[in-house]
Amino acid sequence: RDVTWSPATTLGALEVPLGSDAAQEPTLEVVLAGDSIVSGLLPVELRIKVDDVTYRTVRANWKVSVWENLPVLTRNLPVGSKVSASFFELRRTELPALGRSAILSPASMVGAVAKRTLVEGSLVYSKDVERPMVLNEGDLCFLIVAKGAIRAKVQVVALSTAGVGDIVRVRTMDTNKEIAARVISDELVEVNLDA
Repeated sequence: RDVTWSPATTLGALEVPLGSDAAQEPTLEVVLAGDSIVSGLLPVELRIKVDDVTYRTVRANWKVSVWENLPVLTRNLPVGSKVSASFFELRRTELPALGRSAILSPASMVGAVAKRTLVEGSLVYSKDVERPMVLNEGDLCFLIVAKGAIRAKVQVVALSTAGVGDIVRVRTMDTNKEIAARVISDELVEVNLDA
């Protein structure tokens, strides 16, 4: 992940005194608002320091772009086209303000159909595709619990309807314990304890 930024508007000129020690130049300190950086307009505070003391504070909005390697389409897909994981590749792309969780992963596209025309190079969101439900309430399937190289498998019953990539609550057959797991297929759900 990397970040690029630039002023959203032109900052005016500001005359700054040299200070008592001419060898020590004034410094500029940048303070970002908030504790997380997302793409979009971000309020930034610029503190101009002379002799290590704040001389002036300037507030401005900066255009911030957060970049990550994200799964983007490698081809155009018209409405009604089936989406396949093979239609994606990782590219350096600006992370939307909604964050990473809003983007569908190629693995969750199994059986998905485009609800609108999808353009090469774009990210795909749940609103862009229709994903068939592969599990219905009451269906039996297997839960895989993964921790490192260790994998355990147990039969469970789905407690709601869900599609591939969705989180669904399931109940174990032997202990009646409820667990939230990610749907892998119509036969498998998974909990990854390393994630």
